[in-house]
Amino acid sequence: KEAVALFCLSASDELLASLRKEHEDTLEDALQGRETPELELRAQTIDWNLHETIIDSLGNEIIGRAYRINAIKMRLINQERFRITGRVVPVMREHLAILTAIETRDPQTAMDAIAVHINNARNLALKI
Repeated sequence: KEAVALFCLSASDELLASLRKEHEDTLEDALQGRETPELELRAQTIDWNLHETIIDSLGNEIIGRAYRINAIKMRLINQERFRITGRVVPVMREHLAILTAIETRDPQTAMDAIAVHINNARNLALKI
């Protein structure tokens, strides 16, 4: 949550516009019934990239490495619960809500938005 709070203050408008566009384009393709394995792969890359971009914005190599190692371990534990397969639309919508919150440049708004996403991911992972 703290990383997204800092990211909302440091991310350039150009970066945010680029992230928004790739999410909107992917969501539109999924809503048009084009949720193919290729689209799911693209969406998965976009999903992981957003998280890594936020973490990398901290400029802390130790945190970045720890995040990546933890993410790899979580994905290996139970791959189907950490993949976007069949969930492109809800994940893209959650990410767009996060990006909208980041665009306000208000750290608390951004932290609240990422908390919803984190809780949803946790609940999916734990099958709650």
